[in-house]
Amino acid sequence: MIRFLIRYDIEEANLAEIREAVAAFVRYIDDHDALDMSYQSLKSEEGFHFTHIATFRDESHLKALQGSEAFKTFSGVIKKCAVNPPAASRMTLIGATEKTF
Repeated sequence: MIRFLIRYDIEEANLAEIREAVAAFVRYIDDHDALDMSYQSLKSEEGFHFTHIATFRDESHLKALQGSEAFKTFSGVIKKCAVNPPAASRMTLIGATEKTF
């Protein structure tokens, strides 16, 4: 499994644009089962801090997503709206519960 954590902050004026971009990106992922990935987008309850968690079956699925127009469009919106460049980190799973919500 390949896991990424992406973090960035936006200004309140960009909230609607980010929400729309996330919704479109999630629809794309849901419509393309071959990507074999999971994705979550989270917003802090205080302020405008965002965290995205993406998990891929393997490198080929990561590359498939990164090559898509949907990814390029979504990344462009984030880069445009982020106060500072998004920080992406490749993560290693240390432990997890069986249930995921």
